[in-house]
Order: sequence, then C-alpha cells, then structure tokens
Amino acid sequence: MNKFLLFATLLLSATAVNLARYGPITEDVVEDTNWSSCGDSSYKLTVTSLTFTPNPPVVGQDVTIVAVGSSSENINGGNIHINLAYGPIVLLNNSFPLCSMISGLGVSCPLTQGPHTFKVQQNIPNGVPTGQYTAQVTAVDDSGNNLVCVNANFTLGGGSSFRKPTLDARRGMPKK
Repeated sequence: MNKFLLFATLLLSATAVNLARYGPITEDVVEDTNWSSCGDSSYKLTVTSLTFTPNPPVVGQDVTIVAVGSSSENINGGNIHINLAYGPIVLLNNSFPLCSMISGLGVSCPLTQGPHTFKVQQNIPNGVPTGQYTAQVTAVDDSGNNLVCVNANFTLGGGSSFRKPTLDARRGMPKK
C-alpha cells in the first residue's frame, strides 16, 4: 500500500508544476471530506465509516485515513480499482491486486467474514497542489462479483485557512 501512496503522491507532485499557472489566490475555502457508498445490497463489503484526520487534509502534514466496515463472507482475492482526480484532471485510474493492496495495511487474504478496520497514515508533501479532489474506489472478487464501491470528495488545504483560484467565466480558465 505504501508503494501505491508514494505513486499517487508523485503524480500529485508532478501535477503541481502544470497547475502553477492557475493564477492568484482569491477566495477562502475550508471544506470537510465527504464520502458515500455507491454499492448496493449485493456488494460483499459494506463501509460504515470513512474518516480523514485532519479534516480537511493539509499539505505538509500527515493524514490518517480510517475505513470501518464489514464483509458478508470470506474474500480470497480480486482487484481494487482506484480513480483519483484533481478537479477535471485524472491523476490515477488503475486497478491493483486486492490482496497486495491490503497486505500493506497488515491484513492478509483471505479477508475473513465480519468487521474490519483499515488505517493508513501518509505525509502529504509540500509540493502537492491544494484544491478539490475526488476519488472512487471499487473492488471485485476473483469471480468478478462486486465487493465495494466508495466515492469520496475532499479539499486538500494548505493550512488552517487556504485559498483556491477563481475561474474566469469567459474562458472557463483560472484567472491569471
């Protein structure tokens, strides 16, 4: 899991160079992280809680993400798909082996039936751009049956109060 987080962090950092042209900071924004389940009763994993600490996450600080849920049956393997975007820019849209991903959290396959808590802590480097991010995480088992679907929206801050660029309505581009 740490390799994946490093990969996502590197993508975010690389994006910062292209986002530097987005112009002056003009509007205060502080928003909490929100999430929702996009699965239905046929999904084998149910997420009951997803928390970010601090909320909102802050550039230059550690963020701890805790997911709590339960599995309706044992899960031997499968794939997890992660789509991460910064505004309209897709940063990550890839699938990974489920067992490899959860092994980085100290959990091994088979994932047993019953309650589970997954916790990951990661530093957000100073070069990562602040702003609105969206993520969708889905997973299927080895037979292709749906396991879980979670949507998350969060604003990455630059401190206790941070700003976002204001769009130029004529061009749909950030003001310079």
